Amino acid sequence: MNIIQLAIPLFFLLIFLELVWAFYKNKKIYTLSDAFANIGCGITEQLSGLVVNVITVGTYSWIYHNWSLINLPDSGFYLFILFLCLDFSYYWAHRMSHQINLFWIGHSIHHQSESYNLSVALRQGALQKLFTLPFFLWMAFIGFNDTWFLFIYALNTLYQFWIHTESIRTLPKWFEFVFNTPSHHRVHHGRNPQYIDKNHGGSLIIWDRIFGTFEAENEIVIYGITSRISTWNPLLAHWIPVRDLIRLLRQTPFTKWHLALFYSPSWLHRNEHSLKNGVGLKSEFKSFLPTPLLIYALVHFVIFIGTISFFLFVSLKNIGFLHMAGFVLVFLIQLGLLARLFENSGSKFFVEIFRLVLLAMLFYVILGHGYLSGILVFLSIQLFFLWVPFKYRAQSFISHQANALY
Repeated sequence: MNIIQLAIPLFFLLIFLELVWAFYKNKKIYTLSDAFANIGCGITEQLSGLVVNVITVGTYSWIYHNWSLINLPDSGFYLFILFLCLDFSYYWAHRMSHQINLFWIGHSIHHQSESYNLSVALRQGALQKLFTLPFFLWMAFIGFNDTWFLFIYALNTLYQFWIHTESIRTLPKWFEFVFNTPSHHRVHHGRNPQYIDKNHGGSLIIWDRIFGTFEAENEIVIYGITSRISTWNPLLAHWIPVRDLIRLLRQTPFTKWHLALFYSPSWLHRNEHSLKNGVGLKSEFKSFLPTPLLIYALVHFVIFIGTISFFLFVSLKNIGFLHMAGFVLVFLIQLGLLARLFENSGSKFFVEIFRLVLLAMLFYVILGHGYLSGILVFLSIQLFFLWVPFKYRAQSFISHQANALY
């Protein structure tokens, strides 16, 4: 069990507290559809990470144990240098994820949300670690211990969770000067022309100040990417950037593929103007869910999160690789089918029957024959409420509204 998975309960606690704050301040920073997409992308990344981490961690560990130049001692000073080197590497990995089109297909998922809240921190790309791995391997060659590397990397990731919020405006100047903060990271998530490709730091913002990519938060941030994906489906959110790159390659002569793969996304799309009239108006992809459908979707979203959590915390340690791959496939199918509840995607009745039967079968495999009667009761209750997705449908639309201060 890694540190990030252990921190999942804390993530949800902080999201709940942010919801309470937003309710108290009468701020609409969350929608169920967006939160589902964000958390769904995080679930996709965690499930794929069961395989991806074997490659990334295995590669770093192999280099460290076979090719490291020196054996660095364990000490407080050593860990401080490790932290600086890792954060420096993260800055360049993150910056190149924005400036190299091939790498952008792994990282763009994190930027697709047009809201900004703690659930966005969980929105991660399944392929991102594969693209950023090379930026960290020099540390293995030098001799930074793989165990300490993974520990500091996890802490660096945990630090970046809390900066995905609008509840904190600014912090003391000395802190804002050295560390990445909610204000700095809001800029990073902006699609305002002056905010694009700025503030790439992980825990520290000093690298952006040194290398000329720092931008202060001087005007209201418009979140998202310049090419809207208009879907709440986490699987489509991962597929659309890949699809767009394939289309670009098909339209590009083979002799110029290096431009399509390795030039900056902003250069490749330099003739597209998604913000023609400046940033006075904010357009945002939204969905309206009638109350019965919203409650139905929320209940099943919670059930899905609970099932995933049980799998990661309990069942995973007792199964082999092939069984794990089968579970991952079924979970991804469940996630894709559940996403249909949040979109105007046609009839959901028979799709929901299939999803619920598949969910019941998943429960049976995870829990065993002793829980069969309870699983059948659960399935019967859920089938009874199928009239909800049969009668109600989500309405998706593009909202245009004037920006307001936080």
